[in-house]
Amino acid sequence: MQMVGRFRLSLALFFSLITFSCVSKEGKPSYKANPALRISLIEVSSTRGSFLLETINATGASILCQEASQPSPSADFVADKGLRVAAGKNEITGLKPGQNYVLYGVATDDKGRKGNISRCAFSTLKSANGLYDWEESRTAKPSYSNLALCYGGSAHRKPFLWNEDRFDHHVTYTDEDKNTHWLFDAFLAIEFVDTKNNKAYVLGNGRPSADKDSWIALMNYWFDKENGFSALDKSVGKAIDKIGEPATKRKVIMTLPDPIIYQNYKDMSSSTTYWGFINGKRMDFSKASDRLAVMKWYIDEVRARWNRANYKNLEFIGFYIVSEDLAIPGYGWSAELKHWEDIYPEISNYIHACNETVTWIPYNSAGGHQLWKRFNIDYVMMQPNYFWHPEYDMNKYMSMVLNNGLSMEFEMDEAILEKSADSYGYRARFYEYMSMCKKMGLYGKRELSYYFGTNDFYELSVSRYPKDSKLYNELCKFIIDSIH
Repeated sequence: MQMVGRFRLSLALFFSLITFSCVSKEGKPSYKANPALRISLIEVSSTRGSFLLETINATGASILCQEASQPSPSADFVADKGLRVAAGKNEITGLKPGQNYVLYGVATDDKGRKGNISRCAFSTLKSANGLYDWEESRTAKPSYSNLALCYGGSAHRKPFLWNEDRFDHHVTYTDEDKNTHWLFDAFLAIEFVDTKNNKAYVLGNGRPSADKDSWIALMNYWFDKENGFSALDKSVGKAIDKIGEPATKRKVIMTLPDPIIYQNYKDMSSSTTYWGFINGKRMDFSKASDRLAVMKWYIDEVRARWNRANYKNLEFIGFYIVSEDLAIPGYGWSAELKHWEDIYPEISNYIHACNETVTWIPYNSAGGHQLWKRFNIDYVMMQPNYFWHPEYDMNKYMSMVLNNGLSMEFEMDEAILEKSADSYGYRARFYEYMSMCKKMGLYGKRELSYYFGTNDFYELSVSRYPKDSKLYNELCKFIIDSIH
């Protein structure tokens, strides 16, 4: 029998070994339960799957993955020919897109006894337009440690361009001893408005909803040959020449605009056909199928542009949900204007079929934050919003993060700079974020995101005010030491 896939094991949790026994009158055990194994699917993409293996009365297990069309193996065959693994999270890679598989497993103990065979049938996802080589070759789900939010695309941004110099201050950090270090390992290309055309990419902004021209303008901005991703690629290249290759390529995530149902988002009498055409058909956003079609068109267009650009030092790893809430009936406000239940998890599955990931950064207590696993989102970092609202209860926030398996975002803007009024209070709250992150056990273990307004991390990095320099150095060291 042919085994398929390559296995990458990470121990995710510890399982106590429990022994069940019957005791005779003489006090000697007369029965001991056989080893047992349960296999549960965690997630699946086009070329890999993650599984949870739970054992009892066992010291390990053997697993074997086959295409579903192959004959079922025996327990002895799996135990003898399968890969020996421990209980916990196991990842299978090297699978074929759009294929049906069965993962078989057999638990064993230190006496060599085998349990019954366990089975978990699953199907890999299939991209409608196929995978690019850089997507198909992935052997693990892309991940990151520190994600910098880079706002750009709208005419009101000052500065407007993301050029090499601006990126340089996010790519590396030079400490007080003149040693240069890699800094952020991931960059989010984010925008929520198009002020030139008075349009909004995100529901609830107040401007008319962005149409196809605005969606294209956002892509044009970030894929410009002298700006955006090209500038980031050159900035990373310069750093490589100076300090050598980073442990991983610098990663990029692209904003996914909201498919807002109504042209004026809260006016249910306004047009639902404002967006434009795909393949000669006018899209009608009153239909979930058309909103999904537009999002899939955009996802495929971004991926195609990335493939053509052939950046040397960057890796594209997925998309960002720009809406800061995902309200559905019973969760959040104005669910009747949004109908996110029509979009997620289908769009998440489509992105996963491309071997890409989904990131989301909801505001504090946002509708739908409890449902992120149901929406098949990969990385969720909740905004504390405490930076601007000292009245917010951070104990409640931390409980919400931990109870729902989230991570956190860091927030700052120009108010933190020493030249600003009341910078002391803003700075103190930012330092609290750093303490909270460690207190919640997120530091060095989970992905973190960083909001800096339009350009305020850059401003902090070049400031000559002593308190700004102190915060900049401490923050950069915090970022560097959190890499996992």
